[in-house]
Amino acid sequence: MAVLRGSDVLEASQARVYADDGKVIGAGFLVAGDVLCTCAHVVARALGLPGAGPEEPPDRAVEVDFPLVTGRPRVRATVESWRTGGADVALLRLGEPVEGTRPAPLVDGTGVWEHPFRTMGFPAGAGHGSWAHGTLRARLGSGWVQMETSEPGPRIVQGFSGAPVWDDRQNGVVGMTVAAHLEERTAYLLPSADLVDEATLVPRCPFQGLTAFTEDDAEFFHGRDADTERLLADVRGRSVTLVAGPSGCGKSSLVSAGVLPRLRAAGAAVTELRPVPGVRPAAVVARALAGVLEPELGEVERLAGAEELAGLLEANRDFAAELRARVLARGGAGGHVLFVDQLEEYVSAGPDAGRTLFGLLGDLAGGGLRVVATARPGSLDALITADTSDLVSEAVRFLAPLTAEDLGQAVTAPVDAVPGLWFEAGLPERIVADAGDEPGRMPLVQFALTELWRRRSRAMLTHAAYDELGGVAGALVGSADQAYEKLSSSERGLARRLFVQLARPGDGDTFTRRPSRTTDLAPELVELARGLVPDKLVVLSHAPGSDEHEEIIDLAHEALTVHWPRLRRWLTESRDFRRWQEQVRADLVRWQSQQREPARLLSGTDLAEAELRLAEHPDPDDIPAAEREYVHLSRRQARRGTRLRQAAVAVLAALTVLAVVLAFTTYRSLRQAEDRLRVQAAGLLAQASEERPPNDPGTALQLALAAWHAADTPQSRQALAHQYARGQYVTGTRPSLWPGSVGSLAASADGRVLVVESEALGGERSTLTVITGALDGNPRARKLSDVPEGKLRVAVSPDGRSVAATAGPEATRLWQLGEAGARHPATLDPGLRKIREQMNVSLDFSSDSKRLLLAINPSEGASPSRTSAVRPSRSCGTPAPAAGRGRPTGSRCRTTWTMPRSPPTRTRWRCSTPRWPGSSSTCGIWRPGTCCTPGRWPVRTRGRNCRRAARSSPTSTTERRWSSTGRRPERCWSSAGSRGVRTRCPSVGTSPTPPVATPSSTSSSTRRSARGWPTRNRS
Repeated sequence: MAVLRGSDVLEASQARVYADDGKVIGAGFLVAGDVLCTCAHVVARALGLPGAGPEEPPDRAVEVDFPLVTGRPRVRATVESWRTGGADVALLRLGEPVEGTRPAPLVDGTGVWEHPFRTMGFPAGAGHGSWAHGTLRARLGSGWVQMETSEPGPRIVQGFSGAPVWDDRQNGVVGMTVAAHLEERTAYLLPSADLVDEATLVPRCPFQGLTAFTEDDAEFFHGRDADTERLLADVRGRSVTLVAGPSGCGKSSLVSAGVLPRLRAAGAAVTELRPVPGVRPAAVVARALAGVLEPELGEVERLAGAEELAGLLEANRDFAAELRARVLARGGAGGHVLFVDQLEEYVSAGPDAGRTLFGLLGDLAGGGLRVVATARPGSLDALITADTSDLVSEAVRFLAPLTAEDLGQAVTAPVDAVPGLWFEAGLPERIVADAGDEPGRMPLVQFALTELWRRRSRAMLTHAAYDELGGVAGALVGSADQAYEKLSSSERGLARRLFVQLARPGDGDTFTRRPSRTTDLAPELVELARGLVPDKLVVLSHAPGSDEHEEIIDLAHEALTVHWPRLRRWLTESRDFRRWQEQVRADLVRWQSQQREPARLLSGTDLAEAELRLAEHPDPDDIPAAEREYVHLSRRQARRGTRLRQAAVAVLAALTVLAVVLAFTTYRSLRQAEDRLRVQAAGLLAQASEERPPNDPGTALQLALAAWHAADTPQSRQALAHQYARGQYVTGTRPSLWPGSVGSLAASADGRVLVVESEALGGERSTLTVITGALDGNPRARKLSDVPEGKLRVAVSPDGRSVAATAGPEATRLWQLGEAGARHPATLDPGLRKIREQMNVSLDFSSDSKRLLLAINPSEGASPSRTSAVRPSRSCGTPAPAAGRGRPTGSRCRTTWTMPRSPPTRTRWRCSTPRWPGSSSTCGIWRPGTCCTPGRWPVRTRGRNCRRAARSSPTSTTERRWSSTGRRPERCWSSAGSRGVRTRCPSVGTSPTPPVATPSSTSSSTRRSARGWPTRNRS
């Protein structure tokens, strides 16, 4: 709290000194709560001692009171400090502090030229006091400072001795009135620097250097009044409060010296906790609360209880609620506050452990138990999980660095709270300006102020001392270097090892503090740390709930890692080793927290690096015993695993050899079986190749090749040679042009268009495939759609553009081999009556490909028709002549004849255009199922080499043999061996019975000419 300035402070410190007879002798004022300052000669007069008093302090008490305080309290005081001569100062110790009084603040009493002043004395006749005012002058050779009182107004006379002189410009006491000229307005004061006796007023430094303010330092904590009020409201309204801010902004000081004293004053119990890296999260909480639950237990029993409590917290997370109830039952009326300081150090050492600890604190908080923690903003990322994100977002209170105005108050207010301590004029402003606006400047300022206090000139902090320090930035470096230079050569090596272990590598090129337990450090390092404590470079403390013999060693502040070049160089050179060591420590903690699972031991490259570090590090004692043991256990586990792997590899190798032998044996057996199967398959394929008919050379050749590929046996080679001999005149084969086996083949006159009727295996309907390009050696197949069902008769137009197929007169399809016509055939309706059963149907095109002949003939063995007259089945669209035997009944495009009874063989034919008897057209009389076209040779309509045609004579049957090309017959023979001939159609009015050819007495050409056929050379 800041000391109030002004006349109220001066009045609260003003005192009167009484003689034994009750007469007012002089004045005095409080310089501390129970210390009164006055002149030595005033005390001597009050005690009735001669002159200015004896050399030794009197042992008698004097009586004083405070006339300007309500009630004018009176108290006796004894001499505590006694100085006569030029100083003339006596310090009296009050029997007890007086309520309502306040010590007067002392300020510089040297540079006060022309400063206005005021003072109150008790001259004769003015026992209640008299005020005088005037102007201050300079300091004299005697050390006194001259004063000139103003007119009008009283002069300083006897009775003002011991009165404080208040400087209205500096707003404090600059000295004490000691003398005055008689009958003049000139008086003299003793400067404030000469008033305080440090033997009586034990000096107390109001600054903390690099350490944080504690509850005991609350009176010196200033500059955070508004932040203190806000944080106090947050703590009272939340179960968890997380104060986050950059390093050096004063988080710990704000909570410890600003908030906790007020919470204690409100009746709350407070437990402070600083988690040490390497300790399990549950153990951290248990050690802090064990003393709260069982304060009467001894040290050993408390540690045992803490371990048991940690086990319960780890085994059952719900136990936190029961623990909270037990803690609140032991707390005060204002609840219980658990303060977790420097949480970021624990989180940085092990993020998983940090998250576990924060979650445990969240479970523990609630009701009247509140948790307050401090952390840097960088550690918040590690604390945020899916379960803690809401808790973190609600708990965080960010703390900004001090403003220049607040920093000025933090510099000057602590000095005002210390009696007899003040700044040389202008020094506070200089310190604030040199501090700049860096977030972590507060520790540097506090350290510089602490060093100034150590170098104070009597009771004043001077510019000279500040210049000697090197300012705010140089104070820390200079002090650290001085402490290091005082060490011996061997201790300097130990100092490097110690400071390296007290910091860990952070992100980038930064370093953070790492508190270490004394058990984790070498004994010589612990001894050195104790020697560095007075220099404020390291601090020693006890972890709450831990063994009293176990101490924690820590850097005084993280600013040392930034601003001390020597330490930063050490840390940079050992960064790799320290980074590895921190990783091993994190692995060790994880291994311990997971019941020492072997899977958590080091292995592979991690173990190799650890062994290399242990072997090459110059100081093995820098690695604690627990870490070395962890590496040794990892090595043994790795060796055990290596032996197991070697055994497994040996077994696996043996099994592999056995498997290879078995596989090779099996492979040979399979190959032998496969060879036997191939020989058998080759034999079957060769046999099938030999059995293929001569009209299927392609399949036979493929079977022979398949047999040879299956196995090179004599039988397969013989089959392949045989097919080679059979197919030596074959220019080429094209397999898979049509599906299934061939039923019939039809061709155009020029052979460029082939139509194949085939039937797939198991198929119910025949397929027609058009083959083009066969003569060019590049056959192309096209499948016709909508093929009629039944036994097909197929015809191809001479120009190759049309294909007709029928399975009977009622189902005839005509395809135009254009793209659309092949997909959508035309259906031809013959317009006939129902055809009797056992009739054969045939098709043929005219020579100009414009007419289609449909012939319907009775099949062999069918009974002849008894009808002798020609009966037209349908009118042809023109008037029909009278009905008669053997002539058509009309000029329609389709006409049916019924042949007479004699000869008994009856032929029924059809032409696309009727030809009357006697016309020049010729018609061939062939077997039923063939077609004739005027002027054309008959074409092959089936895939057979020979067909028989019935003649009109019952005793003469002509046999016609077709050429393999299917274009015209080579020769025809009768059943008696004579050649068959073609005849003209009967003339009008004659019987349609075709004449029978004369035996071979006539030449071939003569016979052809007689029958109206064109003669041709037989060659």
